[in-house]
Amino acid sequence: MCTHASMALVAAVALVLVLPVSRARPVGMRSMSAYTEAQQLHTRKFLDGFLQSMPNLHSIWAGDNFCAWKGVTCLRDGVSISATNWVQLAVSPGRLPEVSSADFDVSQVFVTSISVRANGRNLSGTLPASWGLLRNLRKVRLESNNLSGSLPPEWSGLRSLRELYLSNNNLTGTLPASWGESMKSLAILNLNRNALAGTLPPEWGRMRSMQTLVLESNRLSGTLPADWRFMRAASTLMIGRNDLSGTLPHEWAEMSMMEWMDVHSNRLTGWLPAAWATMTFLNTLLLFDNSFTGTLPAEWARLEFLEELRMQDNVLVGTLPASWSAMEFMQVLDISENTLSGTLPVLWSSMQSLDTLSIRGNQLSGSLPIEWRTLPNIMYLHLEGNALCGCLPLNWTSRYVAVTVDEAVMSVNCAIENACNDVNIDSISDKISSSCSSSTGPNGAVDGSDATFSSWDASASSASNDPLSHSTGGASS
Repeated sequence: MCTHASMALVAAVALVLVLPVSRARPVGMRSMSAYTEAQQLHTRKFLDGFLQSMPNLHSIWAGDNFCAWKGVTCLRDGVSISATNWVQLAVSPGRLPEVSSADFDVSQVFVTSISVRANGRNLSGTLPASWGLLRNLRKVRLESNNLSGSLPPEWSGLRSLRELYLSNNNLTGTLPASWGESMKSLAILNLNRNALAGTLPPEWGRMRSMQTLVLESNRLSGTLPADWRFMRAASTLMIGRNDLSGTLPHEWAEMSMMEWMDVHSNRLTGWLPAAWATMTFLNTLLLFDNSFTGTLPAEWARLEFLEELRMQDNVLVGTLPASWSAMEFMQVLDISENTLSGTLPVLWSSMQSLDTLSIRGNQLSGSLPIEWRTLPNIMYLHLEGNALCGCLPLNWTSRYVAVTVDEAVMSVNCAIENACNDVNIDSISDKISSSCSSSTGPNGAVDGSDATFSSWDASASSASNDPLSHSTGGASS
């Protein structure tokens, strides 16, 4: 006899078995029967445009049923064109076809996704302005081709477009302001590695669905629009390697969903906005290679999920905020090549996730806090170019820690020759001098000639793995 409990168990098992089937990825149909006659007719006419601009396609696009063509996937909600394998099929370089409303009813073209990513610069020509009539289009991927010309303002008619990838081409001209006024559904826009110029349109702040905006490695200039604060859904903004100027808008603090912010290698100036402390989901913040001034905001201690902060090569002054010790998830912190002063905060020993710390090329003084020896994950520490006194923490000689530091801090007689003014040398010199001499043991080595302390043996990974030895910008393809 089945009890209520056993029946419930059977139902639960049945649910577990059924759910994966309901979540399965849609499978392309081999028939056009799901579409109306008008959709079949006018979608086929649009595809014929590709056959005309790329004649070699005739070898793989044959027959009346376009759902059976290679690279064409028919789903109930639209037709997807994917040409990532056309290069392997010996399709010669071609151009994107124009759309003519005189030849067919564009509203009945049921193409929702177009992807032509040759990676061999197989596609040339310009972006067809007439594609702005394709109201059903939701995704366009044309990155890594040889496309030129400007971004068509007419594409503002793509009201359903959600994703647009045009990176790694030769596109020029400016960013169309009209895109911000009409492309309300756009969530991902990648224009990385082109030759786009002009300013950042304030109108783009109206793209309320924008989540990822990548404009790196172009020739953009002007200031950062305060109106972009209205991109409240944005989680990734990458505008590094341009010619942008002005200050960081404090209004951008309203982009509270931001996780990755990259403005490196521009001509930005001014103070770091304390108001940005409200970006509590921020994971990566890249501000290096600009001309920022002022102090490090103590308020940024509220950025508790921050894992990577790079601010090297600016003109920052003041001291290292002790409050930043609250950044318990911080892994990479680079504030080198600034004009920072004061001492090293003892409380930074609370940064238990810290892997890499670079403070080289500043005006910092005092000794290395003995408490820092408890940092469990530290691997790379760059301290050279300061006025530090005393010696390195002794326990680092038995751990895999790579340190670059001024010669005085690592000398055998560092406790005496590089003593801090507030230390009673007579009471500790014998003890520390002896310990410093022992730092050349089997697991550690000191090389005073190049001011490098290396505490791993030959079998350990080399310093080339140092994250600060590589350029970082999170470049997207």
